[in-house]
Amino acid sequence: MNNMILCFFLIFSFSVCAQDFEGEIKYKLSYYQKDNKTLIESPELIRLFGDTSIFIAKKGSYKQVTNSQYMAYQLYEPLTNRLYLKSQIESDTLFYIVGSKIKNTKFEYEITKNAITILGHVCDKLTVKDDLGKQDYYYYYYTKDLKVSPKYFRNFSAFNKNEITDIYFSPL
Repeated sequence: MNNMILCFFLIFSFSVCAQDFEGEIKYKLSYYQKDNKTLIESPELIRLFGDTSIFIAKKGSYKQVTNSQYMAYQLYEPLTNRLYLKSQIESDTLFYIVGSKIKNTKFEYEITKNAITILGHVCDKLTVKDDLGKQDYYYYYYTKDLKVSPKYFRNFSAFNKNEITDIYFSPL
């Protein structure tokens, strides 16, 4: 019985003390040749995809603003399970995706532990292969010390967001 009480206390402590990342991250984007790792300095590429981004997160909601034409603005609100998007290529209209309307697709993944250090944080690399885009692989770099609870994305099946978030932010 004492072990059961201790186990309950530990689980409760972890859930109460666990804190999601809240804050702002500003970063610069660079583009490289896949085969020889040469930096691509193309004004057209930078205009289309941007070279700076600001990411702000709080209580599972996030906003990302870039200086790009393609994906200039994103806002995710977990209570409504909507991702609002603005692409200056199509129009100045703000569109939204209901996260549960697009179902998960099959994908494969591989985790590389301690792949890179970013701003002093040792990050793992998640490589995802799926049939969603024109790329063969998608790469996600993440660290457990800047985590967000997967509960905010549990019902967001579009782009496999719920399953991918669950992989890299689940407890060890």
